[in-house]
Amino acid sequence: MRFFECWYLVIIFSSCVLADGDTKVSISGSKIIYEGYLNERANEEIFQIHSKNKSSIKSIQISSRGGDVNLGMDLGEFIFDNNLDVHVQKYCLSSCANYVFTSGKLKILGKNSVIGFHGGANSQSFDNSMLEKLPEEERMRAFRALKLYLKSIRDRESHYYNKIGVDNRIVYLGQNAEYTKYEKNGYSGWYYSVGALNKLGVNNISVTNPPWRYVQFDEGVKLFEIDEDSI
Repeated sequence: MRFFECWYLVIIFSSCVLADGDTKVSISGSKIIYEGYLNERANEEIFQIHSKNKSSIKSIQISSRGGDVNLGMDLGEFIFDNNLDVHVQKYCLSSCANYVFTSGKLKILGKNSVIGFHGGANSQSFDNSMLEKLPEEERMRAFRALKLYLKSIRDRESHYYNKIGVDNRIVYLGQNAEYTKYEKNGYSGWYYSVGALNKLGVNNISVTNPPWRYVQFDEGVKLFEIDEDSI
């Protein structure tokens, strides 16, 4: 399973823009609600809301397709440091799954919520095909920038998972050779069973209306399961 995200191009040569304009942050009782791609503005809104309501805010409810890995870890560290719960009623994909979902004191899932993974900073392989299309000088500059960036975020990701007590294999197990058959059949990533998440250090998971059952919610997000026997 090869990994490629919009942040990859943003950092290198700004040819891709994350669709974060519609991200919304609001507050409902003891819960902050975050809807949309991860972005710096939305993160700052959450930090400010929490600083003004520390005694009442207990959790973050998020629906996100992901975004920049550093922003995901920024939000995840904030959640972890403040002992907040994470609710996912709809979906939490990519950087949201990697760093936000895993950081919650309690992880509360809806009956058919989707926690989707497709890679991370320490992924074993990356798709460089878009860089190969660049003119030589620009391509070499992009590869140099990528190498430096990957070193930085790989180190940070390793420290992050060590801090929250999660096995960093969580971001790349689905890229192992035995799962290449799924990539050929149009799968864009994977999800873990609750037992598999537990084995990877993601504990304190509950379901609002059990049992939790994966249901594909989007035509472009087709995921295969990794169960606890595969960890």
